[in-house]
Amino acid sequence: MRIKSNQTTRWVASLFNAIIIGVLLISAIGSSYASTNIIIYNKKSTYQKKFYQHLKNKVTTSSINLITLDSSELSEQRIKEHAPSLVISLDKKSPKQLIGLKLKVPVLHALLTQSDSKQYLLCQSSCEFKRRKNHFFVLDQPLERQLALINLIKPNTKNIGVIYSEQTANLIKPLEQTASQFSLNIKPFLTTSDSLGISINDMTSSSDVLLALADTNIYNPTTLPQILLNSYRYRIPVIGFSKGFIKAGAIAGVVSNLSQLAAQMSEILLDFEAGEAILSNGTIYPKYFSVISNRRVANSLNLHFPSDHNLTATLKSREIP
Repeated sequence: MRIKSNQTTRWVASLFNAIIIGVLLISAIGSSYASTNIIIYNKKSTYQKKFYQHLKNKVTTSSINLITLDSSELSEQRIKEHAPSLVISLDKKSPKQLIGLKLKVPVLHALLTQSDSKQYLLCQSSCEFKRRKNHFFVLDQPLERQLALINLIKPNTKNIGVIYSEQTANLIKPLEQTASQFSLNIKPFLTTSDSLGISINDMTSSSDVLLALADTNIYNPTTLPQILLNSYRYRIPVIGFSKGFIKAGAIAGVVSNLSQLAAQMSEILLDFEAGEAILSNGTIYPKYFSVISNRRVANSLNLHFPSDHNLTATLKSREIP
């Protein structure tokens, strides 16, 4: 009986040790196969550095390894030496080089405007939907969201003025198509810096609202005061695309801050880590956003609408599938 008891004890101890070793091996394998994601950004850019810090703070799981690479050191060799599962670029100067490398892993190009990305999107609609490698996470809000905001703050709007340059010319047709769904008319004015004054005058005489696109040829520190002053003089509210723009005199706009953009990017990383493919027609729009308004300008134009919080909540509720 004592021999059998000793044998049983040894068998239990061996089984216990085997289980412990197995757990340790699984842990070691799991850690050694943690996915590697390369973040390419210009380390001299405060904006890009802040985004990376937000992303790093939101991706806390040990299964995702973030490696940074300065965009000035970007090369095929530097990328391949880390064998990444995913590449994320934050520098708008990097997409052309990255696309030229024809990497076999997905590449997320972030912090770009839609007009920036259009020059690289050779396929439209669902082209290469499932096997697309390059995805563009843009700063621009979806057109539907911007037009819905206009309907909320000025319901009687019929004609929306859009001043644009060749930089954003490829956005006009999609905007016109989307506006028709809201029974709105787009009044487009193609211009250059030399003819901007004429376009502003034409816009103010035919539009109820000016919708600003992220076009640096039109909206920049030099031209912005002129546009806002003339729009205000003719009582045409301006829908801006950034916090600074709205603070300067636009009546309102939908914006996504770096924390919101990083939250969405972290979700994409976690879903990808869980085995979900990145599916898009090439463009990924901001998911998280807030409405910001300039109540001083709104009051002076005799426009009264719900609070920013309520406007944001209404837009979000309308986008829920």
